[in-house]
Amino acid sequence: MADVMKGEPPRALVCPITLDLMLDPMVDVAQPERNRILRELVRVLGDASADVATKADIAWALAKLAQDADGRGAVVVAGAIPPLLELLCGPSDEGRVKAARALGILAFSDDRRYSC
Repeated sequence: MADVMKGEPPRALVCPITLDLMLDPMVDVAQPERNRILRELVRVLGDASADVATKADIAWALAKLAQDADGRGAVVVAGAIPPLLELLCGPSDEGRVKAARALGILAFSDDRRYSC
């Protein structure tokens, strides 16, 4: 409950990867416009009525944005992992490939290796 009082999500409800990135002092969350755009991309990615090709393109864009630590952290904090996992399990080969690429970049990097 103390976490909620401080404005942080309860630790029991947050994936360790997301929590680690949220608490990482190297993650730049002071870019409100980038973060707003990422949240909108993630919203469309998770929208059941959105076109699969559009979702695949968004997954590819998220993979490109996640190439560095700041981008990776921003993509994770924007909530991209659950809709990327849905796309990974979907019927589209293109969607699965691009979701796998994005998730792979989010999971592994030169400077840090995350695992749940």
